[in-house]
Amino acid sequence: MLERLQRPLATINDCSAALAVNAGSAKAYKIRARAHAQLENWTEAQSDFQKSLKIDFNEATEEEAKLVESKLAKASEHLQRWEVVGGADKGGVVVRKGFELKSSEASCRLCTGAIVEELELRGERLRYRRLSGTGPDEGWISISLKDKVLACRLANKTADAENENFEEDEPPFPEMAPNDIKELEDDALEKQQMLKAQSAELADEQHFEEAMEKLTEAIIVGCATALMYGRRAELLMRLGRPRAAMRDCCRALELNPDSGKAYKTRARANSKLKRWTSAHADFQEGLKIDYDETTYEESLTVASKMKEITAVATARRVKEEADRERKQAPSLKEQELREQRARHQEEQQKAQVRKTRSCLLHRSKKYT
Repeated sequence: MLERLQRPLATINDCSAALAVNAGSAKAYKIRARAHAQLENWTEAQSDFQKSLKIDFNEATEEEAKLVESKLAKASEHLQRWEVVGGADKGGVVVRKGFELKSSEASCRLCTGAIVEELELRGERLRYRRLSGTGPDEGWISISLKDKVLACRLANKTADAENENFEEDEPPFPEMAPNDIKELEDDALEKQQMLKAQSAELADEQHFEEAMEKLTEAIIVGCATALMYGRRAELLMRLGRPRAAMRDCCRALELNPDSGKAYKTRARANSKLKRWTSAHADFQEGLKIDYDETTYEESLTVASKMKEITAVATARRVKEEADRERKQAPSLKEQELREQRARHQEEQQKAQVRKTRSCLLHRSKKYT
């Protein structure tokens, strides 16, 4: 009945109640799917149609499902997508289960570099569905925090596809040095030196893949230094493997926090992955430790990207504040009127008290 009366929200509520009683009701799924389609909730409509067809297949419902599927495909082309650019030093950004900042946290963070689909944007809070990267499938994150940008909107699908390709195409990360070896024996040290020399020769001859493999063998021998990880990171960048390069840079910085080369290489890896906030921070650190003109020129490009991101975030924040002030204006006016009325009533009460006292005083004088 509600479906015929064009009341989709009420229809969805009734169907959900029916499914809570009988989860195998194909009719409830089908009617709820139509209600979702009426509201253009194509994802939910497709899901309900598929569940209905699994329980009770019929061709008419299948045709409806195909129509919804085509609508969903068209809508997906215009989905607003975001990239998580903050939280690189903490393993990602905090995800909460609700809009409020005090709502419970998810069990893990949404990783830096993850691509998400926008489900809802309220001020600086984004409800998302994860498309790539690791972390909770859905939840709420902050897109900015004070002066830091945590997530930025992707301008088009090309940038999105580029990020996804890095994740899909990049081979497994090369092995790290074993943790249980604390000191190398003379023969192991000699072997490591030989492998490092071979790697350097291959790199000079532009054979970067073979050079990286030889250096990995040297690292596996044990007790690898920050310099070795830094060199391998450079080779990995030449091979188009920014994620692996970033991991090696992080390890190099654990061993030597003052490695300007590791900061610069990690900055280039972050730039390749369009993680502008992290790239900007790494370039600045690298230049503080070891300044050079080439790196400075690279950092200017990233700095311009950061300005764009900050400008967008600032403009959004200003707009939100203006909207909030406009919404609050009527309530402030009402509050002012209430305060005026209260003051007026208070003055009337005081005047009445004065009048009463005057009358009583007059009477007392009359009788005395």
